[in-house]
Amino acid sequence: MEMADFGSSRQVLEYGTGQGKLAELVLDQQQPSDPSSQLFWRGIDQSPKMVQRFQERCVVKFGKEKCSIELLESGDPSDVHVQAHSIDRFVSTYCLDLMSEQDMYKVLDLAERSLCPENGILLLAGITWGYRMSMQTFAMTVVWEVLYKIWRKKV
Repeated sequence: MEMADFGSSRQVLEYGTGQGKLAELVLDQQQPSDPSSQLFWRGIDQSPKMVQRFQERCVVKFGKEKCSIELLESGDPSDVHVQAHSIDRFVSTYCLDLMSEQDMYKVLDLAERSLCPENGILLLAGITWGYRMSMQTFAMTVVWEVLYKIWRKKV
């Protein structure tokens, strides 16, 4: 969290918010009396249930002036609209593991387009480490890919 330096950030885009626990943690640390803390957290998720939980956890608690959540109905990362170079922090935790390789690259392309070249930071966390580390990692990755292909929204 310290290395993410959310304190100096103004615009965060989180792809795959889940229930909004990270956003809540970061927004709770912002000092409302500090005029320099103008952080806005924009969340995007493909799950209506997670969007609802984020709404309840963050938007209700912090208000629409501090955060927002969007449902990515198509499931296609290319459908996310962000002004070029407008984001200070691009966050995606435990989400890329659930995607096809093609969609992972689309999310990384989105991050590249949206991050400010001067101070933008890409923050990614995953649960798999690639195919070469171990047979267990390989098996887990295959399971995630199969589940993703079965349950990914199709338009």
